[in-house]
Amino acid sequence: MKRLWVGGLLLCVSVSMIPSGESDLAYAGSAQGSPLLDGKASEVAAIKGNGYLAWRERRSRDGGLSVYVRSPKGDVRKVNRPGTGAALGGIKDGVLVYQEFEGNDMFGSRGKRAWSQIRAYDLREGTSRRLRAIDKKNAWEYLPDVSGNRIVFGRLNFKTNMRHLMVYDTKTGETQTIRSVPGFDYISPGQINGDFVTWIEWDWDYSHFSVLGLWDASDGSTEFLGDYLENEAAFWASSVLPDGTVYAFATGKRCGRKVRMVRFSPSDALLQPYKSEILFRLPRGFDSSHTFAFTNKNEKPVIYYEKVNCRRMPMGSDIYRMTDPQ
Repeated sequence: MKRLWVGGLLLCVSVSMIPSGESDLAYAGSAQGSPLLDGKASEVAAIKGNGYLAWRERRSRDGGLSVYVRSPKGDVRKVNRPGTGAALGGIKDGVLVYQEFEGNDMFGSRGKRAWSQIRAYDLREGTSRRLRAIDKKNAWEYLPDVSGNRIVFGRLNFKTNMRHLMVYDTKTGETQTIRSVPGFDYISPGQINGDFVTWIEWDWDYSHFSVLGLWDASDGSTEFLGDYLENEAAFWASSVLPDGTVYAFATGKRCGRKVRMVRFSPSDALLQPYKSEILFRLPRGFDSSHTFAFTNKNEKPVIYYEKVNCRRMPMGSDIYRMTDPQ
């Protein structure tokens, strides 16, 4: 069983071992990058935009996860209101879109006994408001991201007991469903970047391997990138660039076993439109549940990722920054 903390939840996932040769993945390099946030607290899930850096942070073993933001001038502020937990998130036009919820229940496992809201935080004014346009009665919205005029988020509908991956268009006011699974299964939205949305999904009893999905808004097509690996693996922490290049961690049976960051690049091959390469491997005993991808001033892909010390969970998490050597 794989044991991993995702947004404050301890997950146990059954996956098969990948042979040590890993012939299904070309090895592209070993550079893990350098620390971006490595303080005494446990830092999780960093994103950037408009010169701001935002991340989740746990300051004690028994404490919850809150969202913090650092301005271009270097000052740091807590985003979510007192007594709440929070999850990221995306930044656009000086606004941070994030999830705020009761306690530590990010995915809505407590049902109607708790609450969750998608909120917009004005990074200049330091104020937030509820995004009522994507609120639905008897539902739990979670893990939003924003790009252009689209907001992607997950939704658990308590009435139908279904989970959905949704995209809301801020220009038209329309909401589109990309993917649906039974409510006792899970969909974890990854990143939206341009026309592309990536996500992870897994069964409630972890009897099957997790799914790594990619949706293209330009034509409505969906790719399941795990199909381009000869050997099955569990996937976590997906992100995407505007050209459709996807980054995710493929893992072994347990937390910190055979954890590799994999890049899925678009290919011209008709029968295999994506090729996969390992960018680096984490040391044994370390894992990850979040990545964020963007391009720097030199048009080089940069990935923020969470590096978790399995023995110290739920503490022992830092944020690293690495440049794709492609």
